[in-house]
Amino acid sequence: MADIWEPNSPPGGELNPFVVDDEQDVIQIHDEEEVEEEVAEVIDITEDGLEPFQRGRDPESRSGEESLPSFQLRDQGFLLRLGMTVELIEPEVIGKFAISFVRISSIIRQAYTNNVVIRGHGFTRAKKMNGMLPKQLNECCLVALVDTGIHDPLSWREQALLDIKPENILTTRKLRVTNAPFPRYRDEYAEMASKRQQVEDMGILVSRYCYIEYHQTDQSKPREWAFVRIGEDEADKEFRLLDEVLVNGWRGGKVRGGSFIPAEQQGRRPHHIHLDDPAHSSMPVHGPTHVSLEQKYTAGDTFAGAGGASRGITDSGLHLEFCVDNWEHAIASLNANFHATTIYNVDMHDFIVDKNIKHRVDILHLSPPCQVWSPAHTRPGQNVEKNLAILFSCTHLIEKIRPRLFTVEQTFGILHPRFENFFQSLVRGFTDHGYSVRWKVINFSHYGLPQPRRRLIMIGAGPGEKLPPFPPPTHSPEVSRSRRNGGIKPLTTARQALSVIDERRRHDFHQPYLQPFPTPKAPWDGDKPLPYTVTCGAAENYHWSGTRQFSPLEYALLQGFPLHHQFAGNCIKKQIGNAFPPIFVKLLYQHLANWLDTQDNVIRVHQARVVPGPFRTPSRRENIQRHDEEETLKSRS
Repeated sequence: MADIWEPNSPPGGELNPFVVDDEQDVIQIHDEEEVEEEVAEVIDITEDGLEPFQRGRDPESRSGEESLPSFQLRDQGFLLRLGMTVELIEPEVIGKFAISFVRISSIIRQAYTNNVVIRGHGFTRAKKMNGMLPKQLNECCLVALVDTGIHDPLSWREQALLDIKPENILTTRKLRVTNAPFPRYRDEYAEMASKRQQVEDMGILVSRYCYIEYHQTDQSKPREWAFVRIGEDEADKEFRLLDEVLVNGWRGGKVRGGSFIPAEQQGRRPHHIHLDDPAHSSMPVHGPTHVSLEQKYTAGDTFAGAGGASRGITDSGLHLEFCVDNWEHAIASLNANFHATTIYNVDMHDFIVDKNIKHRVDILHLSPPCQVWSPAHTRPGQNVEKNLAILFSCTHLIEKIRPRLFTVEQTFGILHPRFENFFQSLVRGFTDHGYSVRWKVINFSHYGLPQPRRRLIMIGAGPGEKLPPFPPPTHSPEVSRSRRNGGIKPLTTARQALSVIDERRRHDFHQPYLQPFPTPKAPWDGDKPLPYTVTCGAAENYHWSGTRQFSPLEYALLQGFPLHHQFAGNCIKKQIGNAFPPIFVKLLYQHLANWLDTQDNVIRVHQARVVPGPFRTPSRRENIQRHDEEETLKSRS
């Protein structure tokens, strides 16, 4: 086993694993705690413990309404019908966005006033979405605000309907709602510079995305956001592509049920389906497929650190195909844990540009190690180039790996208005490639972590894939220990998290006698979660007895690591404090695997003849061998 202790030792020979080797990390974490109040001014980070429901338009508001098939606008001289799109004289405001276009879903006469209102979904130009969508001429986005606080079976699309007055209609426009990639189905004159203004004023509009902002009832601040790519079932019939075609056009196909197939079950490689191949315009819908329990979805972990995400991924039942980091101590821990995984000890730029590294995993995790986005960093241009390079590396990783789904963990300080350009660039990097993406500040204590740790979590879905929701919380501060609410558990306490330690056994990382306080501190209630977040410094947290520090093993358990995870190298405290809590990752990736099972329409059985899809993820050895064969052929020619 690799050396697990810090090289720094106090006089007398006592080894101390709590030496903070990088004070800047402590300062950054404190900055994040300071910025929490400022971020809370613009977004809702309270996140109640129970999963919110989407609220639709109150059915009672429909009483006394008469639906009309059409309506004549006498002043404008044209007839309105269902399905038409109109441009507004004065834009309607939804949140921060001005709605210029409305596609009519119903025309209503209100019985009590005899007034007519036009009801439909509102669209704004993509160039007005704060840089989070490609700024292309006449590309539009549906905008919706959703109230998550009231139980209601109606969907967000029902709630997103707007009522506008007929007198606010300027003219009619043609709008194509499509799931096809840009530039398919756009106005044929859009590329002609001489007709640019004419196209903007009168040309065909195209919508490929919906923007959804989720609010709690009576809260003006949003708590969740999403850019959702128009799905096959939502696109206009004449401008619709099959999801299978989009998946194959982007990543060369997928294997239903997961691209890790045991060697004895691997069959032939079927053909690929090409995006522009008209022969596949009427592909049949797949029926249920039985797959083996041994077949798994694959994952990759970039900026892996000591393996917080990697541990959660493997414990969730997925096959961890590769992970990447270039910090020697993190690499030591990764090698100590993930023997069946290809571990790349390289700089991320080198990983991206190396053409010999080829992977097509089902899910990719990204935890870019950006500095904390805090107002404390006020000097103009400080670390801007470095942070932009890290953010853009996410875009390049998505382009290189082309996962079906991806996840991102990041400090929520990046949502502060001062850094909105950075965050918007991050989102734009995903939508540029046709991905749907949703994001939210997650309180990990609502998923079993015994500390109040909050992080920004993002989930993305590639072209042709449906965007998963966040998993519902499993724990809540509103639930008592004596009474559970529909399976929701009370918050995990510090004592519960550490109860797995067998004090009768010797643990290299658990020697409490090495951590006594010269002067005892005030004891606290160990039957509650930690009062502070575990960080690289974590000076605020100590054992509830008040007599000592936590041991490294205890810190790892409090950070959500299982007892069987090993740490190697030096800087153990920093490895633990920087980690994405595995307890949440495990739950998240189980949720995503179940989502993919549903989308793939697979049934898992103990014994099954697996029928591979159009793509099987090649192994590292196959990649290198194929590359060598290609180079040999080139040299001969």
